[in-house]
Amino acid sequence: MSRIAIASQSTLGHLLPALSVGREMVKRGNEVIVLAHSMNRALVEQQGCIYERIEWGRIYPDKFIGEACEESWRIISKHDIELMLIDATVPAASIAAEKRNIPWVSYQTSVPLSDDRIPGRKDSHLRIRKIYEEQLNAIRRNYGLPPISDPEKTRGDLAALSPYANLVMVMPQIIPDRNRLPPKSIVVGPCFLEEPQPAESAFPWKNGTIKVLVCTPSLDNVKFKELTNEYVSLAVEAFRHPSFQVILTDPSFLHPTRYYPNLVVLLGSSSHHIVLPQVDIVITHGGSGTLLKCIKHGKPMVIIPLGADHEILAEQCELAGVSKTLQPEQISSEQIMKLTLELHNDPVYRNNAERLARHELFRDSTSRVIQILHSIINQ
Repeated sequence: MSRIAIASQSTLGHLLPALSVGREMVKRGNEVIVLAHSMNRALVEQQGCIYERIEWGRIYPDKFIGEACEESWRIISKHDIELMLIDATVPAASIAAEKRNIPWVSYQTSVPLSDDRIPGRKDSHLRIRKIYEEQLNAIRRNYGLPPISDPEKTRGDLAALSPYANLVMVMPQIIPDRNRLPPKSIVVGPCFLEEPQPAESAFPWKNGTIKVLVCTPSLDNVKFKELTNEYVSLAVEAFRHPSFQVILTDPSFLHPTRYYPNLVVLLGSSSHHIVLPQVDIVITHGGSGTLLKCIKHGKPMVIIPLGADHEILAEQCELAGVSKTLQPEQISSEQIMKLTLELHNDPVYRNNAERLARHELFRDSTSRVIQILHSIINQ
């Protein structure tokens, strides 16, 4: 039996892939400790993992790093941990692991980007990285560790980069710079935490309708919410015709007093994997987690990039022939309808998506990760 610890951001897009690894390791007789915020405690314990509370840096892992280091140090000092699986954005856990001489493997759930592809101004990025480096080095000094020697670690998304292995949990087809990955990177494919689909999850679809899933982002971002409100409302308006049926992942984006016909099915917090096999087209903001689930189920997409790396991901999906992009400033019911029909009426998009869905990296990715972890433990 091995004993490992997992440390991740609290956002589900980062936590769920790591929990899929944790759950499988528990099933194989290993002990898994998960450092997580209290809001994720139930989710962690449902996987059979041991929950340890981390409160500092709940949303932004580049804030309160010193406090989060103290929490991580206290927790991992209680357990005889052989290895840690750490979100590449969470330096607090990697600093504590390094001080305790515990090997760690970093992981990325978003597409790795080279420096020149990071959105924004290069000079601003350099200033921010310099400040971040000074902050990290001050904490490292407190723990008796040498200054950062790897410039990659001055980037917020790579601050916990491992010298042993960095697991890239995405598909290679959506990585724009496959030859410029961080050191020690291994593309292992997406890891999904999915439960078997219950028999009662079939929806009351009408025969002959085009079934459209409208996804919404989970990040608490004001700009994202404003744009999401707009495209959800316009999509619902676009698909009022009886030849369509719409399903929403989050009904909170609908106007509370407005009447919506019974063509709209509200899912609330239900998982994507339950409904994706049953729809024809997906409208999404372009987050990597949602894109990968859509590709896994062979579904063409209309991507409305809201920010961050969404634009780059949308471009990669278009190059793969599985989507069309609608820029936020072009959003209208007419444009949403136009692109949806283009995707639906041209079988090339569906064929491309289904071909990618058969890629070997969608199979046994969790087992692939576990094999790598055990190989490092046994070194």
